[in-house]
Amino acid sequence: MRLKSLEIQGFKSFPDKTSFAFGDGLTAIVGPNGSGKSNISDSVRWVLGEQSTKTLRGERMEDVIFSGTESRKSLGFAEVSLVLDNSSRELKYDSDEVVITRKYYRSGESEYMINRQQVRLKDIRELFMDTGLGRDGYSIVGQGKIADIVSAKSDDRREIFEEAAGISKYRYRKNEAEKRLMQAQDNVLRLKDILFELEGRVEPLRIQSEKAKKYLVLADEKRKIEVSLWVKTLEQSAEKLRDLEYKLTALNTSRETIMTALDEVDSVIEQIDNDSQKFLAEIEAQRAQKKQNEEKDAELKQQMAVYENDILHNNENLASFSEELAKLSDDGNIISLQVSDKTELMQNTSIELAKIEEESQAIDEELEKLTGITENYKTELDKLQADLVSLNIKITRDTVAVSALANNKSEISERIKAIESAIEEKENQLSEIQKESHACRAVLQKGEDEVNKINNTLKGYELKYQSICNKKDNIQKNIDDATLSINNNNHRIKILTELENNLEGFSGSVKRVISEGKRGSLRGILGTVSQIITVDAKHALAIETALGAAMQNVVVETEDNAKNAISLLKRENAGRATFLPVNTIKGRGLNEQGLSNCEGFVGIGNDIVKFDSKYSEIISWLLGRIVFADNLDNATALSKKYGYKFKVVTLDGQVINAGGSLTGGSSASKTGAFTRKFEIEKLIKLNEETQSKLSQFEAELVSVNEQLSSAEAYLSGAKAELSVLSEDRIKYSAEQKRLDIAISEIESALDNLDAQKLECAARKTSFDVQTRELEIALNENKCAKQNAEKRISELSGGQSDTSVKAEELSKRSTDIKFKIFALKKEIENISADIDRLNLETEHSQKRRESIENQKTELLNNINE
Repeated sequence: MRLKSLEIQGFKSFPDKTSFAFGDGLTAIVGPNGSGKSNISDSVRWVLGEQSTKTLRGERMEDVIFSGTESRKSLGFAEVSLVLDNSSRELKYDSDEVVITRKYYRSGESEYMINRQQVRLKDIRELFMDTGLGRDGYSIVGQGKIADIVSAKSDDRREIFEEAAGISKYRYRKNEAEKRLMQAQDNVLRLKDILFELEGRVEPLRIQSEKAKKYLVLADEKRKIEVSLWVKTLEQSAEKLRDLEYKLTALNTSRETIMTALDEVDSVIEQIDNDSQKFLAEIEAQRAQKKQNEEKDAELKQQMAVYENDILHNNENLASFSEELAKLSDDGNIISLQVSDKTELMQNTSIELAKIEEESQAIDEELEKLTGITENYKTELDKLQADLVSLNIKITRDTVAVSALANNKSEISERIKAIESAIEEKENQLSEIQKESHACRAVLQKGEDEVNKINNTLKGYELKYQSICNKKDNIQKNIDDATLSINNNNHRIKILTELENNLEGFSGSVKRVISEGKRGSLRGILGTVSQIITVDAKHALAIETALGAAMQNVVVETEDNAKNAISLLKRENAGRATFLPVNTIKGRGLNEQGLSNCEGFVGIGNDIVKFDSKYSEIISWLLGRIVFADNLDNATALSKKYGYKFKVVTLDGQVINAGGSLTGGSSASKTGAFTRKFEIEKLIKLNEETQSKLSQFEAELVSVNEQLSSAEAYLSGAKAELSVLSEDRIKYSAEQKRLDIAISEIESALDNLDAQKLECAARKTSFDVQTRELEIALNENKCAKQNAEKRISELSGGQSDTSVKAEELSKRSTDIKFKIFALKKEIENISADIDRLNLETEHSQKRRESIENQKTELLNNINE
């Protein structure tokens, strides 16, 4: 058998149909990472029936279908075909070439084919058994498979060796056969349960069958009676229908007559409505005309009242106009007289003005001559005063300059002293700051040493803190595991308790009786046999086997209680049950001598179970003649010794019946009533142990939390101390930097002060030279000032006489000019008064003409 070719279409990275041919020798497929090499081996594994998406490097089976790219749509299916050479007939298939095909659709449907014939996945797996080509075979070794095989457990490696040895097919068949046998056994048990249930239903079903047959007869009679009844009902209904049709015909005739009369009445009503509309229209027209006439009459009356009011007002205006005309005539005469007086006064004032203007001209000529003389004096005097001012300025400037130079020299001297004092102060400051700088450097170095020390301590605390955290995580994991175990056990206990309370595994009839007993509808129900006895774990299986179906027997107080329960089951067709009344059951026992001395003897049934004393007769009746042995060999010997008179049961559930027959094998179920109880007790005990461990873990967690808090405190303290030292280092570094800057600034200031001191000394020497030059110039300017003051005094005397005379003429000229101005102003006022009076006269004339016109118009209106 040899692999010939592989065809792939739509599988992972192969959208197009791709064929790989495998010739004789070695075939290798190479390529870079991501090129799809592993997809080829995945396709081989997939076509051979691989169902694990994890093995195929995906999350869902749909991931094996080409999902598309930006330039190509996704496909709807994936198909892989594997072609094998079968000329040697290694594969149990009558063909020289075997083609295995698997096709998967995106909808989830899957197809398997051998030589294009549809088969099951099971057929493909059986085909490749013992060939090494199965999906779990050793012929396909994927990435990491070698490491998995080497590190796998012996049971896992065994499968590969069995596949290579060719026995996996037989193991598979064995497992399949065992599975079918187990299923058949379960079916047999189920059938027995069903048979047991159905046996109790036969009698009720027979009764129901008889009732059904009787029902069919009665139903047939009922049907015949119903048909006769319907026929009679139809005949009566047809008769009533004919009567109703006759009545309907008569009513239709009457209806037509009435409808004709109604049409005539409607025509008359319509005519009356039309006439009524015409009369209403005429009434509305008359009302509108009346309203219009009333409105016109009111309008005329209103207009007449207005005209009467206008006539009265016009008469009043005529009287007013006559009075105003008379007044205007009087005012015109007064204004004419005033104009005549003002004209004469203006002529007289003009003559007086001409005389005064001639006198003013003579005074102006004389004043002009004096002004010329005065100007000559003034020109020379101004020149001398300007020179004097210039000399005063020079003297003042030189005096100020001399004083300023003296002050400057004093200031320079003071400045030199201040500079020397500042130099001394800066040197003292420099000395102090240098001392602070040395101290700060020492503190910084000490801080660096402390930081290094604390960092080392901090690392130790961090390691300790991490160790405690890891310990806490482990304890927390133990707590979580214990809590999860307790929760799981509680869940299991709850399920088992519910099964126990619901009597799981018991027949429906027993459940019904117990349920009704709990509800109180049945009295005296004490429980099932399994509920009234207690068995230890090592005897549980033996007791269950010995009791068998008797475990479901219901224990009651009296026979009447049993009868009531049976009546209930019979009445409700709820099945059958066995009842054990406490007051009637009598126990039985064994009195065989030397029984306890036999090898393997464990005890008699009623001795190895625990129960209430009131059930002693029932337990004795059930188990008093059953002997328990440790194993089958001892049980056989014991039973044979006593002539097979009683039943012997081994601890593992094998039975030697009275008479010598044997019943045994594996236990069909491990979930019996006693097993559930023991499991519940075991889980409760396990929970108690786990709770104890949980409490211990919680105590450890509290201790670890305290250690963790302590470590955190130490860690926080170290970090805080480190933070303080870091802050101090920053502070002292900043202080050191400030001191260095201050030292640099002070040194620069000292250099600047030395330069200023030299500059001040040079300026003081320069001020001495300038003072001597200014004192010489000051003496020369003072002599020139004295000469200028003498000449000014001489010119001032001549100018004073001329000025007195000129001042008198100027005063007189001013008086005359003021008088001329007053006369001109008076003439202007008179002229203005004349113009005003003329304007008033013109305005009065216009007003008179207007009043005359209005008067004429009013007279015309009144006449109208």
